[in-house]
Amino acid sequence: MADVSTTNTVSALRTAKERPPERTMVVRWWAVLGAAFILFELYLYTRWIVSGNATPNRGGASAAPGWMHAAVWIHVALGIVALAGWFWWYLVRPWRRERRITSDGLLMLGCMTAFWGDLAANYFRYWVVYPTVWPNLGAWYNFIPFWQTPRGQLQVEATIFFLPMYAVCMFGFTSIACAAMRRIKVRRPQTSKIALFLVAWLIMALVDLVLEIFWVRLGLFIYPGTIDALTLFNGHYYQFPIYEAVFWGLGWAILSSVRFFRNDRGETVVERGVSKLRTSQRQKTVLRFLALAAVANLSLLNYNLITALIATQASDWPKDVTSRPYFGYGLCGPDAENACPDGTAEER
Repeated sequence: MADVSTTNTVSALRTAKERPPERTMVVRWWAVLGAAFILFELYLYTRWIVSGNATPNRGGASAAPGWMHAAVWIHVALGIVALAGWFWWYLVRPWRRERRITSDGLLMLGCMTAFWGDLAANYFRYWVVYPTVWPNLGAWYNFIPFWQTPRGQLQVEATIFFLPMYAVCMFGFTSIACAAMRRIKVRRPQTSKIALFLVAWLIMALVDLVLEIFWVRLGLFIYPGTIDALTLFNGHYYQFPIYEAVFWGLGWAILSSVRFFRNDRGETVVERGVSKLRTSQRQKTVLRFLALAAVANLSLLNYNLITALIATQASDWPKDVTSRPYFGYGLCGPDAENACPDGTAEER
């Protein structure tokens, strides 16, 4: 009996030695990064409000067609309803059932913390513009360090709709890619993670292509300066750069993969080790939220860096944009101190 006990002990020690150590620090490092993003976000919002720049930019809105006003308010209503539904489905409902906030609920909230960078791709040159038809209070982007584009505080930030969309679309639509990856994995278990990621990227790029073409046609936002050869409907206010779908689809694929690939404890890659921490459940939830906020912010930051650099190579704004005062009012042109990038020297 002693020999059997000794053999079992030696076997257990050998197994423990061969098992990879728990990476309990992973979630901590991600949480630190997430906290840094949120603190920076709070800094921007505070500077924006205290500076007095939080004022509406409604210049030229009266010139917009009636159907555009209607489209804006319909989307405002849809956004509020959708956000309430998403909060119930991904946050409240699982919380009541499992007595804890799930990773999906925390990732949804984390995506909303990335909203500070919604228009940050305009860092060097205006790449995406919302019309002044949206109810707005301007924006905070001129307080991002070394911001390059002029009059960034006058950008129309459609917070009332696109903040909910960071939960509904940025997070929620990853369910489409996750469902596709799950189905492929069931049919072909040997499929590699890289292959599944590429499938998610393709699917989400196509989703973005359809969704954004619809939105730009309504004028809910536009891409005034693009690379002509890579743009659909070039020369119209609703022109759409196809590389937008590629790079936003990439961000979606990253978030989809974070949701899909989990360990045997149900932890995402940025939550690894949280179950081994000797701390309260509440503190673990905070760490998980911060870690998931970090990956959401990094995903958007990656998109913003790529598109900001591409925007420096964009062509001039088409006349179909510069002739409509509700697009870019105060950012450039006759109502600003600088000319729009349309090849003409407009004066104040």
